[in-house]
Amino acid sequence: MNRLLPLALAAVAVGCGDGGPPPLPPAPFATVTLDGKPAGGLALRVVAADESVAGSGTTGGDGRAVLRGPGDQPVPPGRYKVVVTDLGDAEDNPMEQQKAKPKSRVPASYGKPVTTPLTLTVEAGKMEYPLEVKSKG
Repeated sequence: MNRLLPLALAAVAVGCGDGGPPPLPPAPFATVTLDGKPAGGLALRVVAADESVAGSGTTGGDGRAVLRGPGDQPVPPGRYKVVVTDLGDAEDNPMEQQKAKPKSRVPASYGKPVTTPLTLTVEAGKMEYPLEVKSKG
């Protein structure tokens, strides 16, 4: 019996975690370029055919955005429209907040599911999706 006690204690110790939430499952990410350059400060919405939002993300300075859906789950496989809006830089600069809203770097056509030219087909196991936004046209 004394020989089994260390094994039982080791099994209990392995089963005990730090009590924190489980890690999030890996999610696909988009790398967004604007006229060929990484585009930070853009909000992305991944919209299904029924116009429900399957996920969203915000691009960092490198143009990358993790695409997560409800409950922080990865965007599921499927075909989507991608809506892009410019978050602008007024929040980072108090002087800019006093001025008129800065002109968006992204044309208005990218801002609605029915007019955005961007589509995204999420495939099981594929993690990276390039998206090109053009400031004109």
